[in-house]
Amino acid sequence: MPLHSLTFLLLLAAGLPIYLRVPAEQRGRLLLLLSLAYYATFRWDAVLLLLGTALVGYVAGIRLDQDRPPLHRRAVVTLAVGLLVTGLAVNTSAAFLVTAANQLVGRDVLPVPQVVAAAGVSFYIFTCLSYVIDVYRRTTPAEHRPEALLLYLSYFPKVLAGPIVRMEAWRASLDRAGHLSPADLTSGAQLLLWGLFKKVVVADRLAPMVDAAYRLPALSAPADLLLASYLFAFQIYCDFSAYSDMAVGCSRMLGLTLPENFQRPYLAVSVREFWAHRWHRTLSAWFADYLYRPLGGNRRGAWRTRWNLMAVFALSGLWHGAHWTFLVWGGLNGLYVWVEDLLGGTSRRTVGADGAPWVRHARRLVTFHLILLSWIFFRADTVDAAVTILTRIAAAGASLPTQVWLRMTEPAWLVAVALIGVVMATDILDERQALRERTHQWPVAVQWTVAYGLLAMLLVAGQWNLTRFVYMQF
Repeated sequence: MPLHSLTFLLLLAAGLPIYLRVPAEQRGRLLLLLSLAYYATFRWDAVLLLLGTALVGYVAGIRLDQDRPPLHRRAVVTLAVGLLVTGLAVNTSAAFLVTAANQLVGRDVLPVPQVVAAAGVSFYIFTCLSYVIDVYRRTTPAEHRPEALLLYLSYFPKVLAGPIVRMEAWRASLDRAGHLSPADLTSGAQLLLWGLFKKVVVADRLAPMVDAAYRLPALSAPADLLLASYLFAFQIYCDFSAYSDMAVGCSRMLGLTLPENFQRPYLAVSVREFWAHRWHRTLSAWFADYLYRPLGGNRRGAWRTRWNLMAVFALSGLWHGAHWTFLVWGGLNGLYVWVEDLLGGTSRRTVGADGAPWVRHARRLVTFHLILLSWIFFRADTVDAAVTILTRIAAAGASLPTQVWLRMTEPAWLVAVALIGVVMATDILDERQALRERTHQWPVAVQWTVAYGLLAMLLVAGQWNLTRFVYMQF
């Protein structure tokens, strides 16, 4: 029952008035029951892994919160982190690691396990890791109520694909949950509606066109491969940001606050800005706080800093899945940041607000295409398939513009480009002034007209085939 399913939306509409009548101090228990029931609709047995993760986090948090010798605390955090990372590796990387080991020795020594990863496993394990480490660092107190920690990990709008919330921010959000205002309901519903639009009207309309070209790249026309690569960049953006918008919007309607995960990423002026400040911001912050800085960050010289960055990007690739394509994708982005650092002048200060407009636009164009190149490896089934896509596009040479022009006369491609234009125009306007502020300034009649217009597009143009969110598989 994904967030964009009609069943979920109807249950949300029917259950919201009941939720609002429940006393504020009881809403946490209700949310926990709803969250566990919601997660069980994907795979009931996966609830056991979620409960096991919560148990490890709870026991470790209690032990770490006690006045124990430093050696004891280090042993507890090491054991807890080891158990959590092992659980994540078994769920997401077991087949890859065994296959790589067999290839290393030259024969099939170990049987390749067939493990189907539980939905959202990396998100709630990363959330639990941040909690355990923060308690160890004494930056947050331990949670002594097991049901409260379980809700923190399993809260249904974020359990499948984030955002990744820190415990301190979560507690502050729960404290404010009893003060739900009509403005929260309105802005939450608007954000939920916009997320639905990006998912079922844009991302799910682009997905079949991308799939058709990438299914057999050796047989697809170069123009189709090129255009599909552009479409995938917007498919994954609209798909993932749609989930975040819906999670944030739904939470706002329940009186809870989740951090916004995307900030108009394709307007970034550098790859570093793209990853550090605009794309999947909560995961980027997680890697910075719990991996990059413990490795030494930028405190041990330029070359050590670059190696630390490359390690973070490589592990980020493996976080998406134990496949060579993800590892190459992560390595490419790490290499981009290396080159930017060597060239200098890639900070937001030097190329952002203070730079000349044409310089900013040029950097945005270059940054987008660098990211686009890496997305090809992310989307391709194998590294060989990605190389085939790139070589076929390059081999088309001077005939490629003509092929692309012919494709652009077809209605399906024109509709796709128009939808992408709507999303990018919205991002550009939002970059100049937050759309939330703009819409509040509109007359009420205009606001409702826009809302009903989006609803009409959802009903008429939406692809209601319940395609999974891309990041549910990670």
